[in-house]
Amino acid sequence: MATQEQNRLDAISQGQSWRRWGTYVSERAWGAVPEDYSPDGNAWNFFPHEHARMRAYRWHEDGLAGFCDDEQSLCLGLGLWNGKDPILKERLWGLAGGGVGNHGEDVKELYFYQDATPTHSYNRMRYLYPHAAYPFDRIAQENSDGNAPQETELQDILRDDFQAGRYFQVDIEYAKAGVDDILVRIRVTNMAGQPADIHVLPQIWYRNTWTWEGKPAPWQLKQLSKDRSRRMPAIPPSRADLGRGDQYGDRGTLLFTDNETNWRRLWPDDLAHPVRPAKDAFHIYLVPSEQQAQMTRTGQNLTIQNGLAVDAVRNDGAGTKAAALFKTDLGSKRDMGDPDPPGSQDGRSGGSLRGLHGHPPAPQRRGRRLLQCRAIAVAQR
Repeated sequence: MATQEQNRLDAISQGQSWRRWGTYVSERAWGAVPEDYSPDGNAWNFFPHEHARMRAYRWHEDGLAGFCDDEQSLCLGLGLWNGKDPILKERLWGLAGGGVGNHGEDVKELYFYQDATPTHSYNRMRYLYPHAAYPFDRIAQENSDGNAPQETELQDILRDDFQAGRYFQVDIEYAKAGVDDILVRIRVTNMAGQPADIHVLPQIWYRNTWTWEGKPAPWQLKQLSKDRSRRMPAIPPSRADLGRGDQYGDRGTLLFTDNETNWRRLWPDDLAHPVRPAKDAFHIYLVPSEQQAQMTRTGQNLTIQNGLAVDAVRNDGAGTKAAALFKTDLGSKRDMGDPDPPGSQDGRSGGSLRGLHGHPPAPQRRGRRLLQCRAIAVAQR
């Protein structure tokens, strides 16, 4: 008897594009040869990690737990912030080549790809995000010594934190209810015995294919005014060959910007480009050090309300990049989670996730609060 996955594979030969959407977003596009236009061919220095959050790529995208169509036109990914890091966690970080690491490139993160089907009808990964600030500088410094007897890993520096459970376990799942019907589930569990703040930003954006041609973006994500009970407004990916679609979740705040380079932040003397919301807008919106850097480098006088730079993002409910911001104090008595969604009989998600690849195991709550975001992205040609 053929499995459901075998049926999907057989359907491909009949014209059903089950592989149109998948985990095709790179872990790292910064420092990559396709983005290198340097005269000396030094890709690491031409497009370093420091630029990745504020500089639009030309040829491909990267992101944490990324998912996209086979032309990488429309991408999904995840942003996280623990309230201590100097930037949002949007992509994996590691040592670059050219003398920064002791043996070339090397990712310094803790993440696990746990499950996947050939048609990408189901994919699951787990990322471990420390409560403590990520030790970027220390890892780079200790690994720059080529004579060091061994490499310094994240778990070496934060060993006590991981052993004590002072980290967030982030589980990301993608599942398809149809060829162009993608469901996303993000579960964040505080593994510590004490409360900890976490900001979760599921993101959707278009790869910038227009700037290089000197044209405006031909499509945008727009917030719909229709109210969905207990759900944030939808975002239709309005592109001709992708059609319409929705992304929505529970109790989130929608943020919009454009997937454009923050020219004045990178090159303050380039006055030809006005200051406007760009690729790094969500960093500036949330992170105080990013707010200060934006004002110092560009001269922009940001409006800060309750710690948020409200004019760092677009205020017209549209853009080529969007996110839903969820903030909670996991582990407190305040219940911001929904570990047992409607339709679930056993603590696992019900509805369209059923029957695709069996049930993934439900996270062990162990008395700690769990934040669960659910979203849907639908695109049809």
